[in-house]
Amino acid sequence: MRYLLISGAVAFALATLTAALSHNRYAVCAMMLLAGFGWMAVNATISTVVQTYAANWVRARVASVYVLILMGSMAAGGAIWGALAQYLGLSQSLLLSAFLLLAGIALTRNGRVELGQEADFAEVQLTDKLQLASPVSHSDGPVSVEIVYQVAAPERDEFLTAVYAAGKTRRRNGAQNWRLYRDMADPQLYSERFIVESWLDYSRQQMRVTQADHAQERLIERFRREDLQTRRLIYQPLVKQPD
Repeated sequence: MRYLLISGAVAFALATLTAALSHNRYAVCAMMLLAGFGWMAVNATISTVVQTYAANWVRARVASVYVLILMGSMAAGGAIWGALAQYLGLSQSLLLSAFLLLAGIALTRNGRVELGQEADFAEVQLTDKLQLASPVSHSDGPVSVEIVYQVAAPERDEFLTAVYAAGKTRRRNGAQNWRLYRDMADPQLYSERFIVESWLDYSRQQMRVTQADHAQERLIERFRREDLQTRRLIYQPLVKQPD
């Protein structure tokens, strides 16, 4: 896939060089055709990569942001290169453009481009059902979640790496104020806490768990104890008594 991107960029750079240096109309048109193939190859490939690296629930938003950045960059680039062409001249601007394309290929020669795997980004159907003592409406909240872990000293570094990776996932799925706390009385106990804006957002967070998120979650599940249950607390406002 990376070779396809490199080939498209090289084709566009060669077409730009031809347009800058050649006065043969047919040669320029032929290279413009090659540049068109390169343009389509690069844009189709990057668009596919962007969409396959997004979970189903956010894929449309990711694609829209990508298109916004792409179109905005083209508009801004048109203005910038137009100003440069007026200042440097058309041929010099095209030569500079071709040079920057080739330089970009050289600078990113060690980069990796690959498709996301459906097995990683497919959603997980969680089987755990929350036991609620009383009905909760979607607008109730915020919801505070506390998860307690018991970690032996030799496993501390492994646990911290895994739980902070899980925290990054929770923040991506809507958690706020995510923190990990250590018990001052028992250094083996850790408490993971975060807040979700409402009960609806918390329910959505549970539905947004992907296979990759679930695999990350399993790395820290073994540090939980049955007698240290996960606590879910919901904000209780002041109830005014009637006069």
